[in-house]
Order: sequence, then C-alpha cells, then structure tokens
Amino acid sequence: SDMSSSAVMATVDKGFQDPRHAVRVIAHLKRNRMRRPDLVITFGKPLLDKYSSSLSAAEVYNVYEEVFLAALDLGDERLAEACLTTLRQRFPTSKRVACLRALSLEAQGELQEATNLYNSVLEEDPANTHVMKRLAHVRATQGNMTGAVQLLVTYLETHSGDGEAWLELAKLYVDLAQYTLAAFCFEELLLISPRNPVFHCKYAEVLYTIGGPAEIKTARKYFAHSLNMCPQNNARALYGLIMCCQALLPSGGGSKGKPIKDKDGSTQSVDLLEKASSDLKALYGSESAQAKLVDRVLATLSGGS
Repeated sequence: SDMSSSAVMATVDKGFQDPRHAVRVIAHLKRNRMRRPDLVITFGKPLLDKYSSSLSAAEVYNVYEEVFLAALDLGDERLAEACLTTLRQRFPTSKRVACLRALSLEAQGELQEATNLYNSVLEEDPANTHVMKRLAHVRATQGNMTGAVQLLVTYLETHSGDGEAWLELAKLYVDLAQYTLAAFCFEELLLISPRNPVFHCKYAEVLYTIGGPAEIKTARKYFAHSLNMCPQNNARALYGLIMCCQALLPSGGGSKGKPIKDKDGSTQSVDLLEKASSDLKALYGSESAQAKLVDRVLATLSGGS
C-alpha cells in the first residue's frame, strides 16, 4: 500500500535505505509534482548504479528519466548525458526520448536544434501538448514573444483546461505589457483553480496595474480573497491590499473625527486597512516594519502625521 504523503517525506532524511523505498520516494515526488531534484538523485542514482537488476524494466527506465530531469535541473551535464545515452540506445525511435534530448539541447543553449527536434515530433504527433508548450517556451527564450503567444493561444483553443499553459501565457502578456489580456488569462486560471491564493493575488496585481477605479476596486477584492485563503506569509497580498486602499481613498484624508470614506462614499478601505494592520501585527509582531508601514498609512489617511 502507498504510504501517505507526510509518511513518505518523513523518511527521506535518512537517505537511501533499500530499492523499494527509493522507488516509492521517486514516484511520490513525481506524482505530487514536488521539484526536489536533490532527492531524486539521492535515491535514483544508487538505484541505477547498484540495484537496477531488482527493478522491473519499466521502473528502471522511469528512474533514468527522472534522474535525467533532476540532473538537468541541477546543471549536472555529465549525469544527464549518461542517462540520456542509455535511454536513446534502448528506445532509438521514441518520441518521448526525443523530447528529453530536446530538453538537453535547450539546457545547453542549442535552441535552434531543440526547435527542429520539437517540430519533427509535432509533424508526427500534432496533438502533443508537452511539445507545444516547450516550443512556446523556446520561442520566448529566443525573444520571440509574439511567436510564443501565437503558439499558446492556438494550443489553448483546444486545451482550455490546461492551467500551466494559461499561466505561461499570462506571464508572456505581462512581459509584453498587455495587461488586459493577462487579466483574461488569470480569470481562466481562477475558473480552473478557484482556491489558489497565488492566482487571486496575481490577478489582483494585473488589475491594479491596469489602474482604472473599477479595476482597483476589483483588485482590492481579490487581494482580500487571497489573504482570506492564505493569511500566513502572504505579504504580497497584504501590500497589494494597502496599495489599493490608498488609491481608492481621497488624498488628504478625512476631516478629524469623521469616518474616512472612499471616493465612492464607502468605508471599506479603512475597514480593510485596519484588519490588515491587526493581521500584520499578529503575523510579524506589532514592532515589525510591516505592521508599522500599515500604521503609517492609516495615520496619514486620518490626517495624523
């Protein structure tokens, strides 16, 4: 039976113990998309060096692939090359191995060769989603942002549920200063992952950058959502919330003794700022720079010094 997530991760500190345990750790990291190339190599390299005979063929080649990707991640070119050579000898016509080879070329900066290889895979397999996304990434790396955008837009027409692709496209639009289009991508992402506080925060940042009163008001709402979902260690959303509240309040503050109101007459900004202030004090302590910053903002707004 598969160990629970916390149980598997609790056993990794002891290092390599036995081949079955190592296979479980590597499978767990992959299944949960945990980017820990250090652990993949700690557990994978002994498997390949000493224990490959005790694994099934499928397990062995799976470990070769995972160790290859981890070695690329850590910049260990010799180990990556050794794994790739084994896989290419065993699967000379595999599209999957061709894609690994293209990743290796990307890592070496051979972007044109990588592109040629990806294109040849796409000719045989036009629906290969992984390759479409890699090609877009290579185009962006080469500085061809519009080319990368075109690829992703085409891809998303038929794969609208792919959150990673929406996120990649949103980043490209932000780089191109096309914030309205970036906002649209984040709206799609929020439909796919409505409980992700990071996406709420990023969407709010894009809206704040667009900067109209309606956008800033919506941004304030999404920064607040992000904080509600993730009150701990979410300084970006807190700062975002402060910026929105400042933008929505009339300059010069209110008159003494009267509640400070937004330009539209509501007291929502001050309410949110006071909540943010108490949250920051709880999170970082009342003497922290973060809490003092919010207090300064509140003091300025209420006409104090």
